[in-house]
Formats: sequence, C-alpha cells, structure tokens
Amino acid sequence: MSRSISPVLAAFGATLLAAAALASTHYSSGPLPSKTGAPAVGAHPQEPTCTECPLTFDGEGQPIPNLNVASGHLSVLDLPAYYVPGRTYTLRVELGCDSSAVAIVPRWGFQLTAVDAATGATAGTFSVRDPDSMQVVHLGAGPWSDRWYVEQNVLGAHDGELGPVTWSFDWTAPASPAGSVTFYAAGNAANGSEEPSGDWIFTTSATVLDTTTAVRRSSWGAVKSGRR
Repeated sequence: MSRSISPVLAAFGATLLAAAALASTHYSSGPLPSKTGAPAVGAHPQEPTCTECPLTFDGEGQPIPNLNVASGHLSVLDLPAYYVPGRTYTLRVELGCDSSAVAIVPRWGFQLTAVDAATGATAGTFSVRDPDSMQVVHLGAGPWSDRWYVEQNVLGAHDGELGPVTWSFDWTAPASPAGSVTFYAAGNAANGSEEPSGDWIFTTSATVLDTTTAVRRSSWGAVKSGRR
C-alpha cells in the first residue's frame, strides 16, 4: 500500500549530511533533507555535497578522493521517456561499489529529489510502498523548504549486502505540464566502521521532459563540469 508524502523528520541528527554519511551508523535512519548536491536554480542555492565528513584516507593518513570513483555507480532507473501530467511512475535508485567487498559491514543510503528545471521547486510528489524502510521528508524552512526528498531509513540500509542495492518508490508527475523535471540523487556506500573513513559518495542526475523528448542522463560530476 502506498503512503503519501509526510514530513518524517524524527530521529534525525542536527548535523548536515555534508558532515555525515548518508548511511553511516549515525545516519542509517536517513539523512537530513537537501543533501543531493543539486545545483543552484532560481532562488534555490546549491545543495551541499556529502564528501566533507565521509572521508577516505590512504596508508599515510591523507584524504583521497571519494566522490564518484570509477569502482562504483549511482543510477536512477525506470524513468519514463517523457512524463504524462498526473501519472504515477514507479522508479528505482541503484547504488553499487566494488570497495564494499572489503567493508566491515556494508551499509547503503541515498537521497533523491525531483525539481522543476526552471524554478528549482519540487516537481511532482513522492510516495513509498514500504514505510518501514523508506521515507519522504522535507526541511520545512530555509532555501529548500519547498523541496521534498525520498530516502532510506534504518531498515532500508541493506546492512551486510555487497550490492549493488536498489530502492523503489513512486513519483507522481505534476498535475499540469511543468517543462523539464530533473532528478538529483546522492548515495553513500558506507563500510560500517562507525567512522567516516572508508565511505564512498556517488551523485547523479537525470532530466525528463513533458514532451516526447527522451530522457537525458549524466553524472552530476559531468553536469558540474559542463559536459553532457
């Protein structure tokens, strides 16, 4: 049975995801909203990325890049070629990382939002079929207060699974044509060490139009660098 959007914010810490892992021990119940790294659009500033606290270190204790490494991926699956206003689509997010094979206890997390590409406001609505493992959240205040996010909670962290792992949820398109809708997502392949080190962060985006124009997919790193 589908559950409609509700502002489920209980049990979240006060620290931003920019200072905590999406699926770390402390945030397996789900990250605070607005941590997908979505770019500045309209009156909405860029959302934080999630690489400041989940750091990975080399053998000499120096931090090494842990964002969108080649050994992993984050994908938004089952997007329609174009959306029909008011129609509900079942989508999936898939996250995988080869480094999880040596993790203490692999844990996984994600957060996704859908925004009007012109204004940056939320486009459509989310609902979840399994409220025990998934939730829909929003901040309620601040520059992203009109955005809603879907993410895992503590039972949706796929503890111990080597991956790739997937999460499924429903997105209902805007009731009226709203032009391009862009989905932004961030994910964390955490190693279960109870420390930030060893976590791997991935981001992605995908745009759907309200016409017969096909979906355009790209990594968020490519979007930020100006590549398509």
